[in-house]
Amino acid sequence: MDQYEDYKNFARPVEHSVYADAMNTDTPEAYDKAAGDAQASVSSQLGMARERMARTPGLDPSSAAAQAASTSMELKGAAMGAAAANKARDGIKDKAFARKLDAVGIGKGLVSNASSGLASAAATASNIAGQQSAQAGQTAAGVGNMVSGIANGLSKVNWGGTGTSDYSKWESNNAGTMQSTGLSSSELAGAF
Repeated sequence: MDQYEDYKNFARPVEHSVYADAMNTDTPEAYDKAAGDAQASVSSQLGMARERMARTPGLDPSSAAAQAASTSMELKGAAMGAAAANKARDGIKDKAFARKLDAVGIGKGLVSNASSGLASAAATASNIAGQQSAQAGQTAAGVGNMVSGIANGLSKVNWGGTGTSDYSKWESNNAGTMQSTGLSSSELAGAF
C-alpha cells in the first residue's frame, strides 16, 4: 500500500470523525445538558442547606426570621444556579471553538495548539465551578449559623410568664406599649 492509500483508508475517516465532532460540540442539547448539570450541583448544595435549616432545634419554620432566612437562601441559590449555568454554557462554547480550530488545523496540515488551550480553559472552568461550589457551601453554612443564632436567641427567652430576666427586660423596655394596648404583663405572657 502506498502512502495515499493509507491516508485514504485510515487517516481520512478519523479526520471526518474529528470534523463531525467539532461541528456537533455546540448543539442546543450540549448547552442544555451543561447548564442542567451545573444547576443540579447548586440545587444539591441548596437542598443540604434546607435540610440543615429544618433540623435546627427550636426554630419555628413559620416565624418571620425563619421565612426571611429561607427566602434569602432561595434567592442566593437561584442567582448561583444561573451563574453556574452561564459558566457551563460558556465552557461548551469555548470547547466547540477549540475543536473547530483543531479541525481547521488538521485540514491545513498544521499542528494544533487548540487542545492545550482547551485543557487550560477546562482547568479554569473547573476552578470556577469549585469556587462556586465553595461559595454555595459558605452560603449554606452562613444560613445555618444564622438559623442557629435565631434558635439560640429564642431558647433564652421564657415567654411562659415565669419572670426570667430576659422577659423582665423586655417588659420594662416595652411598658408603654403594653399599657397603650391595654394588655397586662400576665395577659401578654399568657399569649405566648
